[in-house]
Amino acid sequence: MKLFKYTPHICDFLRNSLLKFTPIQQLNDPFEGEYTDRALLSLISLYENHLNVPNDQARRFAESITKNRMYTGIVSLSTYGESIPMLAYYAADFSGGVLEFEVDENDPYSLFESRVSNLLCGDVDYMHHRLEMFDANVIDLQLKKLAFWKHDDWRHEKEIRFVGDFRYADLVSIPSSHRFANKLINSELVGSSVLGSFEKQEDLYLEWGSRWNCMIKNRDVFHPFLMVDSSRLTGVYLGCRFQEGFLNDEHLKKFINLNGNVAVLDLDINNYRFNRRLIR
Repeated sequence: MKLFKYTPHICDFLRNSLLKFTPIQQLNDPFEGEYTDRALLSLISLYENHLNVPNDQARRFAESITKNRMYTGIVSLSTYGESIPMLAYYAADFSGGVLEFEVDENDPYSLFESRVSNLLCGDVDYMHHRLEMFDANVIDLQLKKLAFWKHDDWRHEKEIRFVGDFRYADLVSIPSSHRFANKLINSELVGSSVLGSFEKQEDLYLEWGSRWNCMIKNRDVFHPFLMVDSSRLTGVYLGCRFQEGFLNDEHLKKFINLNGNVAVLDLDINNYRFNRRLIR
């Protein structure tokens, strides 16, 4: 199964083999993972009436669900590799590109080097209405599916996503200028290393520490990442505005199944489509 990642950070991935495990509050769609008031009230009612849970406990349970939402991380990919809109808004106006991965359809988790606890994978369901009522017969499924529901306007993305707790990320980057950087390195972390730049600056890529809640609550800048199995990369397709001089041939060598499939998506002069021009 082919999966595609639209990203402005082509060179960073080729250097580090990392995909961002995006915290749900950093996504571009503010509706992501949000419960409606009616859904939460129905959840409280369900626990009271079907499970005979006291009202105060049922309310605390509902509150815990919404609180734990803040730890949801998402890796978004697509089954379509040449989307004009997605190259525009996910690949920095065609100056980034698309990464192509080959994964086993029966084991999509093989995309990653490590097995993240409770990581889920599935197609995004596109719908016109938000969840308003929990069903006692499928409540567990509904709670899991919340992070896989988006409005129908996003249907063109043909998204497959991985969803889990970003506190189990392989690495987290913070700006080296961050006010907590020295403290975190010296006291909290099992280990740390500077692997390179991210978003045009030198960032620290760190192992996940035990006291990152303060950064979440303070809305500090941080980027969780999952390490990708480098053998899964089978194509690199660069936007027509990508600066080819930024590519490093040494970084490409570690991707054993890439086989020189590095191409620029040139614009077809007569149609709304791309022509792939191999450059490696």
